[in-house]
Amino acid sequence: AAAVALSVGVGPRQLQKGFDQIRPLSGRFCPHRLPSGAVVIDDAHNASASSVESAIASLARFDGDLFFVMSNMTELGAFAVSYHRSLGDWIAASPIRQAFLTGDPELLGHTVEHAKNKARYFETKEALLEALKQAISARSVVLVKGAHSYHMQTIVEDLLAEEGK
Repeated sequence: AAAVALSVGVGPRQLQKGFDQIRPLSGRFCPHRLPSGAVVIDDAHNASASSVESAIASLARFDGDLFFVMSNMTELGAFAVSYHRSLGDWIAASPIRQAFLTGDPELLGHTVEHAKNKARYFETKEALLEALKQAISARSVVLVKGAHSYHMQTIVEDLLAEEGK
């Protein structure tokens, strides 16, 4: 977009003004800084296997204590078990300190098993949220991801409300 704008005569200052007005869409890798200093990234709109792998790779680029919050992936058919095993492998291979998981216990059991003590399963979002609140600090970066049907954006909303944002 920048190359096209520059090629038709838009100047760098005008281009920068346009970039300054861009706001991330809710649920699409939208960052929020909490008053405590922690960062919460709302990526809760959807969770395909490729988007989850990309989200983990993106989270790994941040400094600080990295936390990954997620529901299980849906609509995977015959690949559901293998993708949830892969999710555990991706978590294990990443610098993520802890993954907090909720949703289908059978599928996420494979994730926890493959994550090598870096993932915990919670029966409810409320239990997950309480444990997460205890774990995060000013140095934390928390990425929230999940299938839209699991409404993981409520985790983001609760963290923002807790911090008074």
